[in-house]
Amino acid sequence: MKKKNIFLITSSRADFSILKKLGIKLASKKNLNLNVLATGSHVSKEYGYTINDVKKNFKRIIKLKVSTNNKNKKDILSNSSNLINKFTKKIDRKKIDLAIILGDRYEIFIIAYIFKILKIKILHISGGDTTVGSYDDNFRSCISQLSNYHIVTNFIAYKKLVKSGINKDYIFNFGLLSIENPTKMSIYSKEFLSKLFNFEFKKKNYLITIHSETANLKDRAINYLNNIEKIISIKKDISFIFTSSNFDYGGNIINNKIKKIVKKYPNTYYIKSFGSDYYFEVLKYMSCVIGNSSSGILEAPSFGIPTINLGNRQDGRISSQSVINVDGSLKSLKDALKKIETNIFIKKMKKSKNPYFKKNSLKKHVNLVEKILSSKLV
Repeated sequence: MKKKNIFLITSSRADFSILKKLGIKLASKKNLNLNVLATGSHVSKEYGYTINDVKKNFKRIIKLKVSTNNKNKKDILSNSSNLINKFTKKIDRKKIDLAIILGDRYEIFIIAYIFKILKIKILHISGGDTTVGSYDDNFRSCISQLSNYHIVTNFIAYKKLVKSGINKDYIFNFGLLSIENPTKMSIYSKEFLSKLFNFEFKKKNYLITIHSETANLKDRAINYLNNIEKIISIKKDISFIFTSSNFDYGGNIINNKIKKIVKKYPNTYYIKSFGSDYYFEVLKYMSCVIGNSSSGILEAPSFGIPTINLGNRQDGRISSQSVINVDGSLKSLKDALKKIETNIFIKKMKKSKNPYFKKNSLKKHVNLVEKILSSKLV
């Protein structure tokens, strides 16, 4: 029997941390050939060169390098044009039975467009979400319209796709892959992680990730960092661990600001990327997550960690009671940090559930892929 060829597309540490388990499971199937296309920030040293994380887990990898320039919107357009040319050449003679893509990045949108033109079937994961503070919201909706099959993480997303005109027979609510088996038990010790990434755990540790608000006329990311710096200056008994911003327009400006903060304060650290093997392990030791990253909404609640979500980048996502939404002002930050210490909030957080969790999510994803490939779902 001829093997089916699947393309799994990843453009960042964020989507790879979700897709990895699915990819490993599919790669183990004897009747499948899994090809992983890694592009975007994966192939940028400035953003941690996370292609190494991909290489640790998969053998059949296609590396597609794009420019790291993202200083203005013209750079994004130039990158998009280059991506079309390079990717089209890479897959011109390859037989692809199914492409699996996740989320909302502009690189993913461009690749989905190519697959659509070439009449290659697309399975889109995590469509139907809403994030009004980012261009990603528009890209995500467009990707959904270009795709043939859809796996959503929650019922609200399901209803949104149905309302947009997508046939409900091709939409499946399987929850979020990365939180299928959440556990607070750690594989790696604090000592191991501290040595590996060269930072110090204290009694309290805050993980901070700030991305640009690409949909807003005035990006407030630097204001958020200025206010966080003021907190750092008076909270010297806490470790503040920054991860890099993403590949969006303005991300390099945010990263440069973080580097300046880290140079000034001995209790601050900048880690470009923990990688998918270590990110959740580090998360287990955190006292709080601060920023405007989707991880604070999607994954942190499964580890019993409070999230202080800044601004409106993630507006529109459903969230757990462990998430505190603030405007990012200094006062709102101080108030939120006080709130997470109160007994009322701690009790509420312990009882809260992650709305993105569903049992047997991975098994359902794999079964759907096999059903699509067997032509049982046309």
